[in-house]
Amino acid sequence: MADNKPNIHLLNKKTHKAYLQKGHVDPVTHESIEPCDEVVFCAACELGFISDSWVRIGQLVTGLPPMGR
Repeated sequence: MADNKPNIHLLNKKTHKAYLQKGHVDPVTHESIEPCDEVVFCAACELGFISDSWVRIGQLVTGLPPMGR
């Protein structure tokens, strides 16, 4: 069972190559997720959000508490 704590990653084009090649987009803004983006992986829904999107809107979509910035 998920602990409902977001997982935050700074995407690197080498380390996260397989993830980036899949062409993921932020589910809120529909912006492409690119190398050097800070991405929050929600433990509740398992989607990746660009961190700014998560702070503004993503937490409302998932029902999780705000993330400190």
